[in-house]
Amino acid sequence: MIEPAVEDYEFGARIAAAFVRPGVDIDDLRQIGRIAVWRASSAYDPARGVPWHAWAHRWASMAAWTYCRRPMREIAWEHIEEDLADHEAAAQPDPVELLLPYIPSLPVRARVTLLLLLCGCTAREVAYRLRTRYTDVLSERRAILARLHSQLVAAGVHRV
Repeated sequence: MIEPAVEDYEFGARIAAAFVRPGVDIDDLRQIGRIAVWRASSAYDPARGVPWHAWAHRWASMAAWTYCRRPMREIAWEHIEEDLADHEAAAQPDPVELLLPYIPSLPVRARVTLLLLLCGCTAREVAYRLRTRYTDVLSERRAILARLHSQLVAAGVHRV
């Protein structure tokens, strides 16, 4: 365990503040970063060969990422519930039910990508989780949507 300096706490605050999004208070993020640095100091072991700032950066960024994801998921689910209520009110078929028969025809990687995107992850978060580039996720998303669209048109479910 080491005793972090004041600069280390501010380092954690700056790292966490980089994750600011709409609906997330920047002061809360800065405090999350400071707390993460404090927790990182108790878990830090110099014998592992990891530099202190890399260790603190990882703890602060993961704490901020975790904090930011929770509200976004809740917001995403609220929008999904509103959309479902709108579809039910309009007596339109559920778009997910329309897609279900066609999703198994997608490759495994495409299904995982689609699932993460439907759950509210951004393309950057999907790229991070799948250990690929952001541009690859965008290309794959376009390909998935084009493939599903062509299958829906071929089945007569959707008009061009």
